[in-house]
Amino acid sequence: MRLSLIVILLALVLLIPGDVNAASLSLRGSATWYRYVVGGAAAGPALRRWLGAHWRGHRVHVCTLHGKCVYVRLTDWCSCTGRRVIDLDRRSFAKLAWPGRGVIEVRVYR
Repeated sequence: MRLSLIVILLALVLLIPGDVNAASLSLRGSATWYRYVVGGAAAGPALRRWLGAHWRGHRVHVCTLHGKCVYVRLTDWCSCTGRRVIDLDRRSFAKLAWPGRGVIEVRVYR
């Protein structure tokens, strides 16, 4: 019984289109960096919709697809377009990747 439930949940995760997984626990997209408050981040439209009306001040866990992670507080908003979901401060971005890359793929967790 437990194994069949796990198989069904895994199938749902793989079949649901878009960037939000089945349990809505994470949001996948691109991250960039900008100069602002250290430890802060700017939430793009997709991230603001995903978190709801009270997104400002929310603390999120941002991870690369290779397992490097950092916690940031959402202090600002950005008009990110396309797959961009978050702008990190330079120091937080540097913990995930070399800032010269400019854009990286990330998964954002609540």
